Amino acid sequence: MRKTLKPEVAIPWSGKTIKEFLYRPIMKAQLGAESTTKLSSKDIDRVYDTLNRHLGEKFGITVAWPSEDEVYYNRGDKSEEDTHI
Repeated sequence: MRKTLKPEVAIPWSGKTIKEFLYRPIMKAQLGAESTTKLSSKDIDRVYDTLNRHLGEKFGITVAWPSEDEVYYNRGDKSEEDTHI
């Protein structure tokens, strides 16, 4: 995010900025798609794999793609209100 404005401006990442500045450019280059709503689950996985590999190689950061079981398990004792984003 710093590169978009100035290096000294620390802008926190969010789900929305990750999608717009990381995921979407890869999706467009790799698949030629303009919208995530038109992607198959296989396409989503392909873009995620590319992004995850790049972040791992460049920054040593990788994030596992959550399974349905993992999402359910990680909700733990949170109230239903806490789980809606």
